[in-house]
Amino acid sequence: MLTDRKANGLILYILHLVPYFLFVFIGNVLATLLYSFIIIGMVVWADMARLKKIYLLIIGASGLVISLATRLKTSITGEYTEETTFVYSNIQEVFTHAKWLRMGEGNRTAGVPEAHTDLALVTIIHQFGWLAGLFTVIELIGLLARMLFIFPRVNEPLGKVLIGGGVTLLAFQTFYNLGMILGIFPLVGVPLPFISYGSFPIVLNAIVLGLVLSVYRRKSTFHAIKVE
Repeated sequence: MLTDRKANGLILYILHLVPYFLFVFIGNVLATLLYSFIIIGMVVWADMARLKKIYLLIIGASGLVISLATRLKTSITGEYTEETTFVYSNIQEVFTHAKWLRMGEGNRTAGVPEAHTDLALVTIIHQFGWLAGLFTVIELIGLLARMLFIFPRVNEPLGKVLIGGGVTLLAFQTFYNLGMILGIFPLVGVPLPFISYGSFPIVLNAIVLGLVLSVYRRKSTFHAIKVE
């Protein structure tokens, strides 16, 4: 529907709003935030009427505002302040004692919760050094850059939408996870793509990467028959 200029606008808006209401109803801030970014990433590259695009971007921006307002309310009311302070102090301790090329002293990641999932990069830095951590981050950023590099070569509107959504999904996880580790963003359980332990995020990201590869493999395919 994002690539069909004749698609019913009302149905399109309803289909995008229903997930928002469901995420807000169950109080899943992370899902609302992620869904908002994906919508924006897909709509920006969608070949659709300008007015429809503006409305859908407003929907995506509204989701971001709702998510950020919820997190801001949590910060203002002081919820989880003691817990998050404890986590960040332990992360800072790991970074302070981390070496460039070898393991840090002691098992300092024991005080870091989710050190094998959401905060896996902290474990990598502690176990293998700062260079290993930097190499991991460079590899992920390189993957995003490569996906953006192939974007201009894709002529199919649906392919552009899929790549836009895929890049947005992986970029959000990568940079938000880095922001959590650095203390810029609150801890909401965002994994590091292809690094954090967990079957669901790995399978999800693998599916996204497979879609992008499939689009790239067919980038030179032209359809001689157009459906009127």
